[in-house]
Amino acid sequence: MSIKNLLGRTCLTLVFLLTATVRGATWTPAELSNKALWLDAADAGTITLNGSTVSQWNDKSGNGRNVAQSNAAKQPTYSTGYLNGNNAISFDGTGRSLSAGTATINLSQPFNRFIVGKFLTKSSQSVIVDGNNGSGAGGQQVFYNGESAGSWRMACDAPAYAKSISYGTSDFNNHIHFHNLNGASTYYSIDGATTLSGPGDPGSTGQPGICIGNIRNEFVTGYGFQGYVYEIILTTGTLSPADRQKIEGYLAWKWGTQASLPVGHPYESAAPESSDTTPPTIATLNPTDEATGVLTYANLSATFSESIQKGTGNITLKKSADNSTVETFDVATSPRITVSGATLTIDPTSNLEGNTGYYVEIDATAVKDTANNSFAGIADAATWNFTTGVADTTAPTIATLSPADDATGADLVANLVATFDENIQKGTGFITLKKTADNSEVETFDVATSPRITVSGATLTIDPTANLAVITGYYVQIAPAAIQDLSGNSFAGIADSTTWNFTTTSSITVLDPSFQSNVLADGAYITSASNWTVAEFGALTGRVTWNPSGFFTGDDGDGTPLGADQSQVFTIFGGDSSSGARLYQDTTSPLAAGMTYTLTVAVGRRLSGDAASWGIDLMTTSQTPGSQYLARLTGTYADLTTGQFVDKVVTFTAPADHPNLGQNLRVHFWSQGIDASHTSTAFDNVRLSAALTPPNGTLISFF
Repeated sequence: MSIKNLLGRTCLTLVFLLTATVRGATWTPAELSNKALWLDAADAGTITLNGSTVSQWNDKSGNGRNVAQSNAAKQPTYSTGYLNGNNAISFDGTGRSLSAGTATINLSQPFNRFIVGKFLTKSSQSVIVDGNNGSGAGGQQVFYNGESAGSWRMACDAPAYAKSISYGTSDFNNHIHFHNLNGASTYYSIDGATTLSGPGDPGSTGQPGICIGNIRNEFVTGYGFQGYVYEIILTTGTLSPADRQKIEGYLAWKWGTQASLPVGHPYESAAPESSDTTPPTIATLNPTDEATGVLTYANLSATFSESIQKGTGNITLKKSADNSTVETFDVATSPRITVSGATLTIDPTSNLEGNTGYYVEIDATAVKDTANNSFAGIADAATWNFTTGVADTTAPTIATLSPADDATGADLVANLVATFDENIQKGTGFITLKKTADNSEVETFDVATSPRITVSGATLTIDPTANLAVITGYYVQIAPAAIQDLSGNSFAGIADSTTWNFTTTSSITVLDPSFQSNVLADGAYITSASNWTVAEFGALTGRVTWNPSGFFTGDDGDGTPLGADQSQVFTIFGGDSSSGARLYQDTTSPLAAGMTYTLTVAVGRRLSGDAASWGIDLMTTSQTPGSQYLARLTGTYADLTTGQFVDKVVTFTAPADHPNLGQNLRVHFWSQGIDASHTSTAFDNVRLSAALTPPNGTLISFF
């Protein structure tokens, strides 16, 4: 080959290199100033798992609008490496959902919503996202409407403002849905292309809450979504077409749907570039550079000038004396390197040595900002160095106990708490809860693995699986290595039955005893309630209410008796000689031999002409309301005074051979009409307690 030809090829190569496009960092929603909610399934750090299901999906917008599901049976699953190598939230169509209420979301018009998702099947109305999580009509919905021959549909509170885009019943692709609601106008698109605009609903509340995967937090059946949700972005205020397309481009290239962007879309050939070209810098260090007396167990943290993310490479902790490596952390994979906002935290596997100098090195590719600009790194021994103080060799001791040692009347449902004289951590070994009477084990907790043992600061919390029994003595034992301070010094433990012992209360918990969980307006009726089971019988329909204290304006317009505890009351209206209603609740306290139980309920009559029979029953969970009970007290309207409440009491003592021992107690009361025009009985202030029966006590017969 001649020199001329060689130079010619070289020149061509140089020309190519000089004219090639050099792309900057990719734009992300972190650069949006008006982001209200950002849920990103690709970011595993935002997902809280309960095994393989998702109990919480955290908001990346910085506004704390997290969505959650406390019911394990209704939690969606987490699918890893699903779309374009990213993770996804999977819904199976059975009503699984994640939601947040008005107190968390509360977005009014104008607002903009982007949803990336995919249907696996399509029922008549499969809801990806509902703009509400309450029991009533709610904000904006995006769902597949099979009832309209297969279409995507955006719905408002009022049907007149609902919009549909025909998209075919066989379409099971991944799509980017965009919805803008701006007062009197609305705009809806799919993948930045198929669009629909028209009049909006100026009276709509917009997005009071959110429910993902179903409608209104599972209050309505038949709307379950089966498929995947990848990312949801909500912004407030007016969104320009340029910003909308930028978000569409980011989502399309991230999730691999860029081929669906329309011809002429500004990001059909490349993802949007970030306008941020400034790399992050360190703002503060903890411990500070050249600090002395640093705690040997303290984590190391660096706070940067902006929000950051993990990159690739290592962070290395070294000794100053000989430059030897103490520990190397792979930033991308090490669970001991965490990032939150602008803060990087390093958690060394072992405590540091006392009176020893250390320094930290950070690879130049290890930390990036959200626009993928890399931190310059630390490559020397002087930028971040410090010296530890004297090592802590003093073991932690208990400062306070709850319930206190030798306490009486301890709560049956409250956790057991030990507060130490310094911050602690879990060690290895067991904590055991035992009964004082016979030293039998109630429950044993493996400190290292049990989710019922938690540590926060200096506080150890024990959460027994089952509620404690009434008027029963207990004590706690703690293995010597189970609890440590942050320097690794072990608490001496508790090996006897006297250091932490207590006796429980005689009061049995009744949830919502004054009917405050379901507040209704005057004249409203209820058929279901929190914690209580409502059951009407006979011809009675829709005549049960939790009505506020004061006056009730329905029916005869007469006054309702003021609640016995100055609160709402439970009232049964209407009915005849064969109809009425009952209310009952199962407690978590079992029937125990030799124990006398007392059920007290305040009973009142609403009208002077009311005619009704009523009853109070103490039961167990296997007994049938209305026909089986431990003890019963019944009465008529003649036993009550109009406008007043009187405590009515029923008691029962359990013999040693009772067939229902060990079954949980149930409280039950009811009212049955004598005629349809004047029947209303009110109940309030439910109390249940237990007492040990004296050895020579008289047992009350049971039915």
